Parts: sequence; C-alpha cells; structure tokens
Amino acid sequence: MNIRENLMAVLKRKEPEYVPFVPYREVARISPSAELKLRNMGMGIIRAWVPVYRVEYPNVRIEDEVRGCIVRRTYRTPSGSMSMKIRTGLKPEAGTNWIIEYPFKGEDDYRVLRFIEEDAVYRPDYGRFLEEDRKAGENGVASANAEPTPFSKLWVQYMGLERISKELYRHPGQLGDLINVMAGRQEEACRMIADSPAKLVWCGDQITSAVMNPKIFQRYYAPLLGRFSEILHGRDKIFSVHMDGLLSILKDEIKELSIDVVEAFTPPPMGDLSLKEARRAWGDKFVIWMNFPETLLHHGIKAIRNYTINLLKEAAPGDGLVVGMTEDAPPDPLEDALMTIAETMRKHGKYPIALV
Repeated sequence: MNIRENLMAVLKRKEPEYVPFVPYREVARISPSAELKLRNMGMGIIRAWVPVYRVEYPNVRIEDEVRGCIVRRTYRTPSGSMSMKIRTGLKPEAGTNWIIEYPFKGEDDYRVLRFIEEDAVYRPDYGRFLEEDRKAGENGVASANAEPTPFSKLWVQYMGLERISKELYRHPGQLGDLINVMAGRQEEACRMIADSPAKLVWCGDQITSAVMNPKIFQRYYAPLLGRFSEILHGRDKIFSVHMDGLLSILKDEIKELSIDVVEAFTPPPMGDLSLKEARRAWGDKFVIWMNFPETLLHHGIKAIRNYTINLLKEAAPGDGLVVGMTEDAPPDPLEDALMTIAETMRKHGKYPIALV
C-alpha cells in the first residue's frame, strides 16, 4: 500500500499495513528535503480545511481598515453594523492572527448576525479541492472543510468565550434562535459538501470540557452533528470532527455520536483522556486520529521516542488509529521531532503491533 491507501484503509475500518503518521500540512512547516525524506519513511500529509463551496453575501458590505498590524473589520448590513479588530503578522506557531476585539458586543448585534447568516449564498466550487487532492497524490489526502457547528462558530469567530457565556444565561432564547438559523444554513452547506468529490469531511469544531459541560454538548452540538452524519453518510463520506480539548467528562456524550473519526484527540500530558481510556469508553466505534502532544517537542528526542513507543504499546494491535500533529508546534525542534516519530513508528508500528 502507498501512504494514501494505508490511511484510507484505516479510515474505512479495513486492515492497514502500519499505523499511519499523518500531520497537518499547515503544521509540518519543514524544508522540501526533509519532507521528501519523511515521505520515504512513510509519513503522510493531510491537506485539511479545503473548501468545496464559496459563500457570497450580496447585501453585506465588509470593510477592512489596516493600521500597522491591526485590521479593523466592519460588517455593514441593512439591519445595522458591527466591527471587530484582528491582530495580524504573528508567527505561524502562534496562529498567524488573533481576534483581539470580537464583533458581537451587545443584544442589538443579534439582528445583525442573523442578517449576515441569512444573507449567505452558497455555491459549489470544487476547483481548489481537486487541486489540493492532486498535490496530496499517493502521499496523503485532502479533506473538505465543514464549518464549526454554531455554538463553536459563535464562540470562536463572533463572541469570544466570555461573551457567549454571558449570552447563554442572559439571553438564551435569542441565542437559541440565532443558533437555529445558523444550523439551517449549515445543513444547506453540508448537502453541498455531500455532493462534492471529497471522501473525507473535516468539521473544525472546538470540543473541550474547558468550555462546555455535557448539558451544553447534548443541546448545542450532538443534534447537529447527528444531522450532518446522516447527510454525509447518505453520500458515503467519512465524517471527522475536531476534538482537541479536554474530553474526559464528555466521553459518554461523545460515545452516542454517529460520526466516524474523533480527530485531533489529544492524550496526556496536554489532554485528560488517555488512548486506553478512550478505547475503554468508545470501543472501536470511532477511528481516533490522534494529535501528538506538542509540549513533548520541548523535552528532547529521547522523550519523543519513548512516548511514541509507549503510545504504540497502548494502541496495540493498532487498528482504528492515525497519529498526527494537529496543533501549532514549536519550529526549532520540529524536523527532528517528526523524524523521530516517523522512524519509531516505521520500526514498531507495523500492523498488528508486536510491542508488549
């Protein structure tokens, strides 16, 4: 099997030749020579977040005013305006840019946000996806991007954590109405994704008990993820949801989902749920696409090698597992770390894993 075939075998719950090691293209910021060497060692690349549709807002005017490294963005609609500030020019490992002032600032902004969401026009656009998938070739895969579900989108893009927490208790009815509008539009987009040439769909949610408890998860996340799953499975897609946070107290709720892949699953020392505990809770219901904890890159090659060996022991026999790197990693030790992980997995990650 080549790298893509081996990865797709895991995602389709077939028997692989070895446990895949497939970090994000955006995280693996390495030299071409290092990438070629790693490819020859079996490391693949996922080109994530690739859109398969474009969004137009015929009645919304977006204006950007740039002052140094600060962008002030204003949304002007017939229902009113709102603005935000974005800090740009950050180092790649810091996320490139950050929202430093969210657009939603008060109750009047509900009508503005609702207008923006209802004004959106979705049009299929497969060109970029086909090009990214061609570039991945036999050495990886491209995944179609699905927006975060509404609660995550509001938290991350429009409100921030403090504001959405306040709105959840001060204006639950208005928040719920807005979420319902957003969910309806996202279902429309999901049907467009289902018609796309992509085999793998990546939903960029932000699942973590640091933000949501089981009650919030069950109310605002699980129903829409269930609807997405039904639509995508009807067209034979593999549905992956980004869950990179603290999952221990959410594990029972996650178990009830009908998704295919728990993606960016982060075990200790960064997460609070080990691979062994996750398997105990979920059985083999999900493929686990794991995020190799980036903090380990600061501890040297020996620590990285030992962690990889122990991980493979815990994962034995190794089916239903992809090891990746999905969060921003420190650049200086990155190449050596990727080489160490790839080398260790090539040596010990052949299926079925024989480590004891």
